[in-house]
Amino acid sequence: MRHRFIITASTVGALACGQPVVHANPPEPEVLVPPKPASVDVKLASERERVAGSPTAPVPLNAYSEKHGMVYKSREGDKCIVFPDDGVQRNPGQMPPPADSPCSPLMMDPIWQECAYGTIYDRGEAGCTCFVGGNPPPPEKPLSRCPVHP
Repeated sequence: MRHRFIITASTVGALACGQPVVHANPPEPEVLVPPKPASVDVKLASERERVAGSPTAPVPLNAYSEKHGMVYKSREGDKCIVFPDDGVQRNPGQMPPPADSPCSPLMMDPIWQECAYGTIYDRGEAGCTCFVGGNPPPPEKPLSRCPVHP
């Protein structure tokens, strides 16, 4: 809902002082658009440059949909999903209903069943971890191994 304000000076006071009467609306507010997240490809972390040149910077291994964002493995483990923005405002940690999405070859590795609805991060020599969002989010859990291409 947009609010508009009208600023009006008193006609009697302005005329008595010889000043013009002001009738004006404030300028339209500037609309800020958040930057679009960078696309994440589905290559193994070892094939990608690490963030900020750090060899230990975590690299997300989930596929990324330009239209719907991060791709997640379903709890059933047989398909991948995205959470398309439906324009409904939700509380922190709540997501819109999931929609089916194609899985990347990397996401077909059985290790993804240990990280349903989560993001697997490759942490270099420290191995891979699974992060699942929530309110509050649980701590990241280490995985027995990192996913590999079939």
